[in-house]
Amino acid sequence: MRPQPPILQRSLPPVRPICLENRGSYPTGLRKTGILAAKKRHMRDIKLSGREAAVVRAIGFAESMLGAEILDSTRMEPEDVGDTLNGLIAAGFVETIPYAEQVDLAEMPATAFEVNPAYVHELRVAISRR
Repeated sequence: MRPQPPILQRSLPPVRPICLENRGSYPTGLRKTGILAAKKRHMRDIKLSGREAAVVRAIGFAESMLGAEILDSTRMEPEDVGDTLNGLIAAGFVETIPYAEQVDLAEMPATAFEVNPAYVHELRVAISRR
């Protein structure tokens, strides 16, 4: 073999052999990095109160729902529904159409609400636990 220039010899780390002993489910001894680590990522653990669960159930996961329909299906006081919706909006679990960071009691019946698609799976799990 031809010797490498001295600059390349200094910059390269020594080559380590791959360990072939059995470590967990990966017989090559490779660590769980990259794609393998992404598959084992844990879900966010969401805990909802009874009122929050009732409002999320009323909104549903497929389509948006008007505030008036949420009031009818939850059979809760309008102030309680408004406070619960504002809490869910602040947490990012529910979104409004048109976008608003908070919903007033007067405009709530005409505002459409939908579950944030990023949290659908976690919210379904949280509701099924109740």
